[in-house]
Amino acid sequence: MTPGIMIVSLIFVGISMLVSLRLKSKFKEYSQVPLSSGLTGKEVAEKMLKDNGIYDVKVLSADGFLSDHYNPADKTVNLSPDVYSGASVAAAAVAAHECGHAVQHATSYTWLNFRSKMLPGGKNQLFAGSDCADRGYFVGTGVPESATGGHYTVRGNYPVCRSDAPGGV
Repeated sequence: MTPGIMIVSLIFVGISMLVSLRLKSKFKEYSQVPLSSGLTGKEVAEKMLKDNGIYDVKVLSADGFLSDHYNPADKTVNLSPDVYSGASVAAAAVAAHECGHAVQHATSYTWLNFRSKMLPGGKNQLFAGSDCADRGYFVGTGVPESATGGHYTVRGNYPVCRSDAPGGV
């Protein structure tokens, strides 16, 4: 491996570590904010799927911390225990984000198809960045923008990522 490739690789590893630390920090912070509807992550996921006419996707609990992912191969939304059973803003955001991938799959969203080919088996940890960048959904009506750092706004029944938020679409 050339020194240039090694330096670029180390830069990307460093950026990935910073993103991971920030994600875990925000999850911990917003895990303390209860969801006004009282829904758990599992219930948020099931509601979002139903509201989008998706009845062939299962919502399951999976081991790990922030190991949440949608697997298009077996049509499952796999939520970590803190998300699956949690009734917090963070649990709702993560659950809805993963269901956003199920919606993308149901509508043949081009970039999801690309990701599925690049990372078979639904292993999307490589792309575990911003909900906004992935156009994930944030469900939990009644959550004020201030509870999400101003990154979400209400569109229809769902607070969604604001286009003027950092990384917004």
